[in-house]
Amino acid sequence: TLFPYTTLFRSLAHHLASRPDQPAAALQAYVRERQPRSAKVQQTAATNSTIYHLGLPAALARDTVLRLSSPQSLLERMDWIYGWRPPAHA
Repeated sequence: TLFPYTTLFRSLAHHLASRPDQPAAALQAYVRERQPRSAKVQQTAATNSTIYHLGLPAALARDTVLRLSSPQSLLERMDWIYGWRPPAHA
């Protein structure tokens, strides 16, 4: 799907259009807007990597928690990523 890319392009286009004579400032605004969420996505990925690559016996505990969790609850953990929509200006 192209959704994530078209969303980013719209956001970048908004910043560039709002400062047509200051492209560097527009890019800085775009980065400031994206950086907190991007950092959180990276941290979540690193945490998931640790969790999903645990060795024994911790892997047994992880597997038990996952087995006892509903599919819906597992999806909801990541809804802030997959359910994200761009800011109103984008």
